[in-house]
Amino acid sequence: MPSHIEIRFVSSNPHKIAEAQKILGTRISVLESKLKIEELQTTDTPKLVRDKLLKAYRKIGRPLFVEHTGLYLEHLGGLPGGLTQIFWDTLEADRFAELFGKVAPNNKVTARTSIAYCDGRRIYEFEGDIAGQITIAIQPRHGRTAREDPRRSLAQL
Repeated sequence: MPSHIEIRFVSSNPHKIAEAQKILGTRISVLESKLKIEELQTTDTPKLVRDKLLKAYRKIGRPLFVEHTGLYLEHLGGLPGGLTQIFWDTLEADRFAELFGKVAPNNKVTARTSIAYCDGRRIYEFEGDIAGQITIAIQPRHGRTAREDPRRSLAQL
């Protein structure tokens, strides 16, 4: 195995790029790819992530990974899920927290991250989630816009 590996991460979000580099450590360099991918609009997150990965691989032709984080609100039967970005861009942090933090005890949320990697031969898929609650008294750590990805602050974990 080589002493140093470079891997492409298709994301225009600098916070996600920095987080990936921190997780992968010094033996793996994360190369940022700001390639814009037209995402499927679906609640089927695994399908969304796989489609995003294949579109990116067809354009770049090199090993890479993609990521999608969605919020699954118990009160809405698991929505918005794969449609979280649309909700977030439309409502923004304060309005999102106001709308969904008031419905206690139905303010439970699961934040789920799906990652897919393609090395040119195989596709590897990973998923992790964490449960919490949305509260009205939210102060996003990274700002108010989706580009700054404050969703992780929404779930009181």
